[in-house]
Amino acid sequence: MTDKLIVEQHVLAPLTRKMHWRVRNSVTQRFEAMSRELDYKLAIQSADLQLMRARKWTNLRLLTLLALNTFYQEFLAPLRASARNQASRLGAQHPIKHGSLLFGTAHQAAVVKASSQFTKIMDQARFDYAWLTVATCGDLIFKIARSIRDAEREDGHGDHDH
Repeated sequence: MTDKLIVEQHVLAPLTRKMHWRVRNSVTQRFEAMSRELDYKLAIQSADLQLMRARKWTNLRLLTLLALNTFYQEFLAPLRASARNQASRLGAQHPIKHGSLLFGTAHQAAVVKASSQFTKIMDQARFDYAWLTVATCGDLIFKIARSIRDAEREDGHGDHDH
């Protein structure tokens, strides 16, 4: 079984199982695009990717991060935006109905719970939460490699996961 298939079955599938099919397709398409970009970076032997590999970044670990980044960008971040301003009367005391969706305190509580659970996943994987805001695989690889270089400059040795 390939690393990509492992991530699709054990990371993406559980995260997207109950999503509306359009949202699930959006998540899948973005993950596919990021995976293709990773394949390209591997093919050209990107210096940043080589640095990461020397610091114990496997394809499986990077693909897992790509999947979590995709889930966050396509699904969780927009939900979090819809649940902001909990102190606001709008949505809290006066729920907002948009189509079949109801944005109120129950929605906010569900999003806060989902965000908390997702943060635990990121923490367990030892991934920097800032990596979720990066839009492309190339930018993500650059950002991780830069953090490795910065950490090595600070303490003078290179045995960091991130």
